[in-house]
Amino acid sequence: MQPEAHLRILGYFIEEARDHLATLEQGVLELRRPQPTPAAGRDTPEDNLSEQLKELFRAAHSLKGGAAMLGLQSICTIAHRFEDNLKLLQDSPVVVSQALEGCWLQAVDILQGLFVHLQASGNIDDATEALALAEAEHLMLQIERYLLNEPEDVATAVRMVGPLEAVVIPSPKLDAPEEEFMGETALGADATTEVVQVEEVEVAEQHPPASSTDILSLLFASPEGLTQLSPDRVAADRELVAPNDSTTFTLRELPDAVSRKAPSPNQRRTLKVDVRLLDNLNNQVGELIISRNSLETQQGRLRSFFDILQVRARQLDQVNQRLTEYYDHNILGIYRGGAPSGVVASSNHHTSSSPGHTFDALEMDQYTAFHSMCQEIMELIVRVREVTADIGFVTEESDEALRQLRQISLHLQGGLNQIRLLPLAEIVDRLPRAVRDLSAQVGKEADLILEGRNTLIDKAILEELYDPLTHLTTNALMHGIEEPQVRRELGKPTKGRIEVRASHQGNQTVIAVCDDGHGLNTAQIRARAVEKGFLSSEQAAHIADVDLYPFIFKPGFSTAEQVSEIAGRGVGLDIVQKHLARLRGSIQVDSRPTQGTTFTIRLPLTLSISQVVICLHRQSLLGIPLDGIEEMIDLPVTRVHRQDNQPYIQWRGQDLRLVPLIELLPYSRLHRPAVEHEKTGEPTVSTVILRNGDIFLAIEVDEFREEKELVIKQLQGPIERPVGIAGVSVLGNGKVLPIIDTHELMALITGQLALNSWGQPVQPMASRTRQVILIIDDSITVRELLSMTFSKVGYRVEQARDALEALEKLRNGLECDAIFCDVEMPRMDGFEFLSQLQKDSRLCSIPVAMLTSRNADKHRQTAYELGAQAYFTKPYLEEELLQGALRLLQTTSNRSHIGV
Repeated sequence: MQPEAHLRILGYFIEEARDHLATLEQGVLELRRPQPTPAAGRDTPEDNLSEQLKELFRAAHSLKGGAAMLGLQSICTIAHRFEDNLKLLQDSPVVVSQALEGCWLQAVDILQGLFVHLQASGNIDDATEALALAEAEHLMLQIERYLLNEPEDVATAVRMVGPLEAVVIPSPKLDAPEEEFMGETALGADATTEVVQVEEVEVAEQHPPASSTDILSLLFASPEGLTQLSPDRVAADRELVAPNDSTTFTLRELPDAVSRKAPSPNQRRTLKVDVRLLDNLNNQVGELIISRNSLETQQGRLRSFFDILQVRARQLDQVNQRLTEYYDHNILGIYRGGAPSGVVASSNHHTSSSPGHTFDALEMDQYTAFHSMCQEIMELIVRVREVTADIGFVTEESDEALRQLRQISLHLQGGLNQIRLLPLAEIVDRLPRAVRDLSAQVGKEADLILEGRNTLIDKAILEELYDPLTHLTTNALMHGIEEPQVRRELGKPTKGRIEVRASHQGNQTVIAVCDDGHGLNTAQIRARAVEKGFLSSEQAAHIADVDLYPFIFKPGFSTAEQVSEIAGRGVGLDIVQKHLARLRGSIQVDSRPTQGTTFTIRLPLTLSISQVVICLHRQSLLGIPLDGIEEMIDLPVTRVHRQDNQPYIQWRGQDLRLVPLIELLPYSRLHRPAVEHEKTGEPTVSTVILRNGDIFLAIEVDEFREEKELVIKQLQGPIERPVGIAGVSVLGNGKVLPIIDTHELMALITGQLALNSWGQPVQPMASRTRQVILIIDDSITVRELLSMTFSKVGYRVEQARDALEALEKLRNGLECDAIFCDVEMPRMDGFEFLSQLQKDSRLCSIPVAMLTSRNADKHRQTAYELGAQAYFTKPYLEEELLQGALRLLQTTSNRSHIGV
């Protein structure tokens, strides 16, 4: 076989082996669990045992067959011995003790170690293979003696298996990336290659596979290679693969255990795809959604412009009607002898239309250049109306195409999300073995019950969940489940019960880890909180038990009386919370004395694309993920009351503190003045109710904008991430939208989290060193010239096209130190602007200089009376203007008049 093909097939085999090893481990653990009492007409415990053994047979036999095809003698031999012992158990059923279970699990560990070694190096060296075979054979002999009721204690074998792990297992994980051993060949393989099922084969175990490997190489190379084999070689190889009693009795006597169903025509076909291709595709779908949102924004603007165009077209129709009337009126004026300006008519109202002929005005229409121009304008108006209608049709078609694009992108996103979803069983199936081993180590007994194993979870989330779930189950066993003697005294079963339950609830994945132990020791938590300085003695005496639960997630916090290798260092639950924070998840604790503790984890369905509510606060747009919002309401101000000088609202029968977002996120961008929006009717407060488990928080924002589906980008780089900000997204107009981390907001308000250096309050006015000048002029040329003049000497310049736009900017929070304003402008002139400015208590102190071509004393005096502090005329001298601006800024307090 070619090396590239061998590595590719080896990769497939290792991928399949993961499932087979998991089946063996889970099946061995199931053998020791008591079988439930069957109902009438149902399978008996013996039938259930037979089904379990069949599953184990299939897994072991598949491992043996695949290993034999690839010449992996050690794996093939151990899997075959596994089958032998399963056959003994089926023929002579016995109670599977903990020691027997341990021997079988040790054998599974040896197989796992060999696969890890194989994955790391691409082969198994002779020394490792010999050691693995020796240790496995010793285990299998002990298992046989136990199953045959021979006297030697099988527990001896468990204690003797020790040094193998250090030799065979070079890496702690079996599921490391394939590319570590497959190299570029595997990565460059055809992405459409199907995962092929390895057929069962019969192999003689006592012969080395070297010669058979050579034959297989020839077969894979070309059929003609068979002619190159000598008769002696063929005879030797026939003997190699010839069946005998030791290798084929399982196939003859247990056909059900290894039989496979014929593939159905409707059977789903699977495809092996590099996960990096899926990640790249997911990123591309994210970019597609960003582009779609941008297109929707542009289409919305186009629709707005089209609506304006329709208004203008209707106005032109009115102008056309008046122009037509004026046109007809002028024609009649000619008939009556009143020719319009520019029309030459004879005194007797006759004119010549051709040489030698004269006609009366009633006999022939008289046209002038004015009539021709009017006619042309009227025709152009009709053409504009026609083009407007055409643009309307195109806009409707674009809207429909955009709707189809949205549907397609939603289906594409949903399909890709389904591809990226994996069952929770991928990680929780490893937990029963860990609980079993830990129970034996600490002298406790506990069963781990898994519910919702097939709950689908995003791959990116699933990869981060194993450590939290491992820590929670370990915590349940170490701190929750009592010793067997204690449980008997409490009237509980000696064997504890730990449950991991998973389900989808709305747009969240909910995972609960429960135990039936003694619950959280609130007395110890209270004492340790005081010892660590989290609470004073007085606070600890009055704090409720439920308010003590968050302290167990503090770094270094532990109630264990002594530190061991397993627990007591106070890092387990801290790690859980940090992992969940990266996943935008939350965790809630519920504990009842002597009944147990439940940790409930809530996670978003996906991390990359989320529904986001866009809010306006202090002139900044912020996004809040919808999965963290319980409700959004505009509350009448009458429902806001004060307690202890803090605002509260009544919501669903409870008082919630109303916290302005600026208090939780005191970043400089949010320190600008709030925008006062004109609202009709009763004044309201825009409130977002956030939820974290059973805890609610009311956040005040300035305004709700819209709900959109956005791609959330994580903040990466050497700069520390701002607390309370989960990431950013890009809106359709290209602006960056910060996404709020709702769980961190809850942690900030409860004191579990502190602001980092990003959140130090700033003084915006003190920090601004460049003075700002606002230029108001309807001429873009004048605005640009003035901008160049002021910018080159260090001023920061803002522009407004007219006084009305300037007034809107100032009322929306634009800060400036001086204003240069024209007098004559559309919509609002400079004098009206001065009048409006003086009526605003916040804006009236800003110095205003008029810059206009009107030099009359009347205009100048009016400007000063309305509050102007300087008056300049066009054309201006640059040096005089700069000097005047400097004096204007320096003499703001005495409001002296400056003029040029």
